[in-house]
Amino acid sequence: MSRRKPSIWPLDPRRGRALIGGVLVVFLASAVTAAEIPAGDLTNAEIAAIVRQQAAELAAQRALIDEQRAALESQQQVIRQQQQELAAQREALNSLRTGEAPVAAAPAAAAPAAVAGTGPAATKTPATGATTTGERTGRRSDERNDDPLLGYDPAQFPGAIPLPGTDAGLRISGYVKANVVQSFESVGSGDRFIVGSIPTDPAARGTSEAALTASQSRLSFELREDSELGQFRAFIEGDFAGTGETFRLRHAFGQYRQVLAGKTWSTFMDTEASPEEIDFEGINGRLNTRRTQFRYFPAIGQQWNMAVALEDPGVLVLNGAGLSQIPDVVVSAKRSVRGRLLVKKPWHLKAAALFRSIRARPTANPDVTESATGWGLSLSGRTAFDIWGERDSLMLQINYGAGYSSYVNDLGTVGVPDATFNPLTGELDAISAMAWYMALQHWWRPTIRSNFIVSSVNVEKLDFVVSDDFGENYESTWRLSGNLIWSPVPRVDVGAELLWGQRQNQEGPSGNATQVQFSMKYLF
Repeated sequence: MSRRKPSIWPLDPRRGRALIGGVLVVFLASAVTAAEIPAGDLTNAEIAAIVRQQAAELAAQRALIDEQRAALESQQQVIRQQQQELAAQREALNSLRTGEAPVAAAPAAAAPAAVAGTGPAATKTPATGATTTGERTGRRSDERNDDPLLGYDPAQFPGAIPLPGTDAGLRISGYVKANVVQSFESVGSGDRFIVGSIPTDPAARGTSEAALTASQSRLSFELREDSELGQFRAFIEGDFAGTGETFRLRHAFGQYRQVLAGKTWSTFMDTEASPEEIDFEGINGRLNTRRTQFRYFPAIGQQWNMAVALEDPGVLVLNGAGLSQIPDVVVSAKRSVRGRLLVKKPWHLKAAALFRSIRARPTANPDVTESATGWGLSLSGRTAFDIWGERDSLMLQINYGAGYSSYVNDLGTVGVPDATFNPLTGELDAISAMAWYMALQHWWRPTIRSNFIVSSVNVEKLDFVVSDDFGENYESTWRLSGNLIWSPVPRVDVGAELLWGQRQNQEGPSGNATQVQFSMKYLF
């Protein structure tokens, strides 16, 4: 083994070069001083004192530079540590949205170059060097909760296609989904489980029926463009659940920072508190409607989100024709905590209020316009529930109000009116309703999970009999469901779901039905 030749220079090479430079500066300064001042004016001792003073000043400046260099390195270390913590928090937040375990942030690294033509929003990875959920699993963070707003991060745009000559990027995504639906009794809807459409007349219940459908398959386009004012975003999505499996618009909105204009989920809803299901119809007691709106949703600190929106009213009135003259007003506040201080588990809680003016003309006298006040209150949330597993979660939503039936999933589907003209008084009365659900998600394995849901809807009993129409006679429904979903690879979900429901008419009979669904879904 060869031995390294010892250096003849006892100091660090960089410090040696600095010392040589300092000696040269002192030498030149002494030469200049000697040239400007006649030799007879200073003694050798005075000249030596001046040289020593200049050398001391130079040493002090060098020490100051070393101190500043050490402070700069310390600050850089703090920045790297904060970047790693921020990446870990972002990954943990994404894991809560997707139900997947977080991945520790990688050591800090230099920011990668942006994808050509897409600007900063289309970087291949965040500047911290952490792996994004979309890159690690091959799916977007918002695809399980079905809300394009929840997965939005201006600094991350995986899978985007650069648009040449612009600072914009385009992403095409969606999924292909096939369902097999087997109903053991007639439910009035072959490809989904609508509790409110269960026949209550024994003669109309019929026999079992089956359906195979791919109409739930979805396609979306998202464009982002950076500008001097910030990032602009446009999103459009549709499925094939229209009449005759035609393409149907689901979302179409533009977004700039905390301002949104277009059609998407109502601000009254809480999509983060929605469990994962196979049934396309979804929970009967859930707030579930997409509306054209103008929304402002600022974040307040690290834990609070506020939202104010004007939304398309779209009222439904019994014994009259509804008028859409004044937009619905929705105000909401949500607090999200990732588990700190006394509360160690992540949770969020949202409170929302709806205010609407219902205007309509009675069928018996269309020249007259009447009005009623509609309102609704909603409280919802989601929390970790690690009694049986550390990734389990509990979800809850409870809603009550008058004149807001079209916002409730089951009521809006079967056509329960928001208000009715009372034939006894001629007044326009808002119909009261209460809807709620509770859901538990349990993870059996890292790729296998189940969701168990119970939900109910109750509608105010009217003082008069209107007709035998399904929507008008609606009194209450119950829905119970449980599913098992397996993701063999990140882009594929295979699952089965068992559903049971019951419908009760006002002052009339009830009916129940059972259904099982099997599904395969491939995300792209």
